[in-house]
Amino acid sequence: VATGAAMQIKKLEEQVQIQEMMSQLLTQLEKAEAYHLQLGEELTQYQLELHNCEYEVTRSELELSRAQRTQLEHRVALLASELADGEPCAVCGSLEHPRPASSEVGIELISDPELESLERALLAARTLRNDQRIKVDALNSEVSLAKIELATLNGKVSGTSHLARIHI
Repeated sequence: VATGAAMQIKKLEEQVQIQEMMSQLLTQLEKAEAYHLQLGEELTQYQLELHNCEYEVTRSELELSRAQRTQLEHRVALLASELADGEPCAVCGSLEHPRPASSEVGIELISDPELESLERALLAARTLRNDQRIKVDALNSEVSLAKIELATLNGKVSGTSHLARIHI
């Protein structure tokens, strides 16, 4: 009877240890799931910020392109307004001007400093976008590691659960 009781006590002690291990693993799993959820929310926010950065780069590229085109059109119009019969063209040197472009009165040229400012804004937008891409990539890696940790903990919980059933 004493031997049977000792065996029963030993089995109960093993069961208590398995239950304690299971409790610890479930606590770790709960924390890992909460962390994974938090990372998912952060990743969504980072991706939204990256989308906004992409939009800003596109907007800046378009604004710079429009300004460059407008500056070119204005320069052509200004050169056309300076054409005079019998004087050489400032662009090609021709003395004849069969179809000179019409010039608009009161055109203000887009200045080089204005273009430089737009170029700096574009560079800043690209830098911000690239930095955000790095953040998204890093967070994606962290999410992947968190998924591996979750899978590992789920495996341990499952294995410990199996042990608990064997010892019952």
